Amino acid sequence: MIRTLLIPGIDGSPDPHWQSWWQANDPTALTVHQDDWANPTPEAWEAEVAGAVLQHPGSILVAHSLGCLVVARLLANWPQLQVGGALLVAPANPHRSSRLRGFTDLPRQEFLVPATVVASRNDPWMPFSMAFDLADDWGAAFVDLGDAGHVNVASAPNAISSDKLARIIVTPRAPLLLDVRSEDDFAANPRLLPGATRIDDKALTTLAPQLGGQPSIAVCRAGHRRSQGTAAWLRAESCPSEYHEGGFEAWRSAGLPLIDPAKLPARDAQGRTIWVTRSRPKIDRIACPWLIRRFLDPRAIILYVAPAEVIGVAERYNAAPFDIEDVFWTHRGELCTFDVMLAEFGLTIPALDRLAAIVRGADTARLDLAPEAAGLLAASLGLSRMYSDDLEQPEAGMLLYDAFYRWARDATDETHNWPTNKPKAD
Repeated sequence: MIRTLLIPGIDGSPDPHWQSWWQANDPTALTVHQDDWANPTPEAWEAEVAGAVLQHPGSILVAHSLGCLVVARLLANWPQLQVGGALLVAPANPHRSSRLRGFTDLPRQEFLVPATVVASRNDPWMPFSMAFDLADDWGAAFVDLGDAGHVNVASAPNAISSDKLARIIVTPRAPLLLDVRSEDDFAANPRLLPGATRIDDKALTTLAPQLGGQPSIAVCRAGHRRSQGTAAWLRAESCPSEYHEGGFEAWRSAGLPLIDPAKLPARDAQGRTIWVTRSRPKIDRIACPWLIRRFLDPRAIILYVAPAEVIGVAERYNAAPFDIEDVFWTHRGELCTFDVMLAEFGLTIPALDRLAAIVRGADTARLDLAPEAAGLLAASLGLSRMYSDDLEQPEAGMLLYDAFYRWARDATDETHNWPTNKPKAD
């Protein structure tokens, strides 16, 4: 006798998903299958679940992710069905993926059957507060799982959420990002996470020696077999690796920055982009390499040559010339080269916007654009006096821009005074 109906979400619940384990270990459980796991439609999915309930009246519905929304719609639209209860684990936010757009009209009325919603505080597919509000609207009990991701196979010790990844990818010790999406998935959305490199997940035996033990994070479309397999393979080759929970879709749906790789210069045999500019850098010619290495290509090669040789070197080594006259990557009107790179690559996040004003002010003698511009100018001129080597100076400058970026991202509201613990007047 069937007592439990398992309702998976998008793409199903293949091994080792907990719903598959439940099915394998409970003879009274039955998984409701869909004709098209990849392209869900509300009517078709509801009809499959309704048919299963009609065959097994009084069953408990145990749903995960999108399956939770299907059950919620079923209970609202088919009140005559005999449902014994509902366990809704990690409901998905339909606004997080274009594939879920048919499910955006969420029912909000109270269920007529007992129900429990189980939610995670770091679920990339559903804000914790939204899950709590849905449970309240549905009259369901609520279980807080703490930090458990999307409560699926991606919620493992070597998985990393979008929130955490967004905090570390542009830091000095950031791991390499490996985009392992299929060609079809990449063609559907040909953008990359900042700093990511496209790789073939079936050529990992040649990649591992190149990494030299450097940590990496694999990103596929939704955080399943490609990224998990890549991370597992690299770990087997003694290269620390994690995979991105929820994959590219979770990152994109969260509104996090993406870049257009079509505007990057061609890569060399080792997969690196090559850039060339004038020697003796001051501001733009350190700010741009910082942007390139933190957001575009962590392994990029930056060449500094005599001004008259920039174009010739660019042609000789298939490099992208920048911050000289009459090239693509240079000043445009009142914008400096740093501004142009941000605009062309679509990097519009508040911290970079704030940093851009500081760089523009320091680079174009408009210190009134930002109070911090004078400080950047002073520090940049000081570095130029401290270092005569065109490679040592930018390396020192990277730390300077790391500090300005972290301030722009995390510390603009913080102040400092003396004495720091002065008692308040009565």
